[in-house]
Amino acid sequence: MIFVKILDDVALDFKLDFMLFQEHYPELYSEHKLELQYLSSNELVDIIPEKDSIYNLAIKEEWFSIEITPSDRVQIYNTDIWNWYSYTYIDSFSVGGDSKHAFFYFSPAAGQAGALGIWSAAEKDWVFTRQDEGFCVEAVIYIEELSAFFGYCEPYDFGPRYTACKDGSMRIMTIEEELNNPLDWFFFVDKNRCCRGLKCKKIYDHLEKTHASVEDLDKFESKFNLSLKCRLFSNDEAYMLLDIKQKIVVIYSTTNNKILSAYTFSLLDIMN
Repeated sequence: MIFVKILDDVALDFKLDFMLFQEHYPELYSEHKLELQYLSSNELVDIIPEKDSIYNLAIKEEWFSIEITPSDRVQIYNTDIWNWYSYTYIDSFSVGGDSKHAFFYFSPAAGQAGALGIWSAAEKDWVFTRQDEGFCVEAVIYIEELSAFFGYCEPYDFGPRYTACKDGSMRIMTIEEELNNPLDWFFFVDKNRCCRGLKCKKIYDHLEKTHASVEDLDKFESKFNLSLKCRLFSNDEAYMLLDIKQKIVVIYSTTNNKILSAYTFSLLDIMN
């Protein structure tokens, strides 16, 4: 198992390197040097040339440590994160790992937007990164036989809702789509690292259970394969369980040992 931890006394924020700023923008430095230390990252974006990135002006800091083995550790710097995370603010974050990957999730606004980075221990590099509105990731499972990832995004219950297009981009749902789709949604990252949304059918919800939904769940529960599972980023007492053979994914709570929700999916959606 790969372990990821944030280093002690690290604040996940932007710190300007004043010498770098002066070197890159001597005129701007002369104009703003008295106020520079008080400017936020958003205010800095407004004064530098539009094509430039403020992250090239940051003080380089170690943020995370990835432990592959007790004798093999890799440090992740703020600049490594900002190579793929372009929001100017981190409101919340989660990290985790399996036997082959480290997972990094950051959000500039909880429940509204997010970014996911997957780091490979074999390649010692990022193998997948993505950020978008509505991309509020809760869990990611690696499917070794497919060299692919199966992910779950948290329910999105305010503001415009988003759906994944075939090319991996996001767009706002129509009213009809909102009515026909549950608030939870899942995504799949294939072996070529292309990301797309999955059409999953909710067959059970513990808050809205019916006799029919309990019967639907019973068809799967007795022979459920528990080998593919991961803890939710936002809840240490809840897991996503994935059974490829039965084509079902379950959100499970260890607090009271019960299934919170269950969804079926088509193998065609993940094999194409």
